[in-house]
Amino acid sequence: MESDIDMIVEVEPGEAQALIELIEMLFEEWYVARETRSQRLAKVKAIAAQKSADLAEMKAQAALTNAADLD
Repeated sequence: MESDIDMIVEVEPGEAQALIELIEMLFEEWYVARETRSQRLAKVKAIAAQKSADLAEMKAQAALTNAADLD
């Protein structure tokens, strides 16, 4: 980029295409990949929360079973 905005610089078609591809790549890496990563992490967190809930339920069931056995 030139600081003089009145100066016109010739651009070859291949150069323009390369810059468009650069913008598309940055968009993909900055926004699309971030959202995909966020969704994947949310799935893992949901699995971990479900496992914790299942474990707590199993412990409660075991405590009830042990209490019933003592009676």
